[in-house]
Amino acid sequence: ALGHAAPRWWHVPLLHDESGVRLAKRHGATSLSALREAGVTRERVLGLLAVLSGFRPARGECALDDFRSLVTRDTLRSLVVREQRAPARFTPEDFAWLSKNSV
Repeated sequence: ALGHAAPRWWHVPLLHDESGVRLAKRHGATSLSALREAGVTRERVLGLLAVLSGFRPARGECALDDFRSLVTRDTLRSLVVREQRAPARFTPEDFAWLSKNSV
């Protein structure tokens, strides 16, 4: 309507808990700010997101530049297609790994 190209975006599927319920703050999910306050590093959060998204095969810390290199049009497209079959599940084991060695 304004004479500009329409924006291009993807809806990245939401995470679910181990029982299949969508993670949301209103349901008691831990926020990023709470993780930060607990001493969880950005690299651990990105590493877990990379695994849950299917960008990496195993948990491990992931630097911001490495994460950015994993997120391409092709990987996002495959994530959306894959997520239509089964949502990523955030388990207590994931939370324990995320919190390990935090301050």
